[in-house]
Amino acid sequence: MPRTLRDPVLILTLTVAVMVVGQAASYCPGVFDWEASAGMEGDELSYSVWSNYATRYSVAAFAGSEAPKTAYAFYDGKCGGDRVSWPGIDSELRNMTHELENRGCDLKRVDTAGLMGLIGDPANEKAVLLAIAGVLPREAYDGTPESPLLKWVGLGGRLYWSGGPIGKYSADSDGTSVVQGYSEAIFGVADAVYEGNGKSHGPVADVGEALSLTSNNMKYGLSEDLPGALSFGRSADGYGTAVSVPIGLGSITALSMGGGGLARVDMVQALAAGVTPDTALLGVSHGNVGKGAVSDVLTISAHGGTTTVYAYLGGQLSTRGKCFSFP
Repeated sequence: MPRTLRDPVLILTLTVAVMVVGQAASYCPGVFDWEASAGMEGDELSYSVWSNYATRYSVAAFAGSEAPKTAYAFYDGKCGGDRVSWPGIDSELRNMTHELENRGCDLKRVDTAGLMGLIGDPANEKAVLLAIAGVLPREAYDGTPESPLLKWVGLGGRLYWSGGPIGKYSADSDGTSVVQGYSEAIFGVADAVYEGNGKSHGPVADVGEALSLTSNNMKYGLSEDLPGALSFGRSADGYGTAVSVPIGLGSITALSMGGGGLARVDMVQALAAGVTPDTALLGVSHGNVGKGAVSDVLTISAHGGTTTVYAYLGGQLSTRGKCFSFP
């Protein structure tokens, strides 16, 4: 059903995002309308963006990204008591579900039983899992490298994490416990997770800048020295606000700050664009568009693989987008 002025989402949302895809056009009726089209020839990405109000736009091209059409979010209020059920987590997940849907990704919740079914099915070896509660169910993760969740990641699963020190807590219906040696169990080294309260005032790395990431909170960020790690946010003392690390055939992508506001948008942007440890920025264009169209050609770096193009309006307050791939 078309949205109207009675729709509170449209009343409160002041940004729109678009996606550029080869020779295809997108159109969304409503208060904020937009269209986009693009094509690639060689190392040239041509694009056109139209909006019916003035805002900022960005078009970014990446190698090594794998934008998901479907992702799963773990949430189980019966697992871990108040740690999992921190105030606002249900609302936070509803917001993220809506924001990812507006970027072309369907986010489905799973409880402990659903999580075990997900990671136990060989068909889901390359699925994407979001966890923002700061704790994992003991049935899936018991603090050993042989935990079902870690084995799933090693076989190709992709875990996006925020909200606490990854792997430090496991829980069941009887309560939450601290996992000793959690850093070694997951990453093979001690002190892979930053547990201080510092902030970084340094620049955002190129991949994060292309996605308009903003968080400068270092708490629970990952070490940038982990083998194969991609740090794509801000940095301080060898840790990063946004780090993606290869684990076997899969990966763990951790954003240091928990849910809420712009930090939530950072995670949504990273997940929607499909950031992996192999992601590299090929080119980006930022500009302004308003009540008309902007057309341009972006020359990207040559590479031998698939190019993922991600575009959005609104900069740090983006709310809509899509990803498409050029072989």
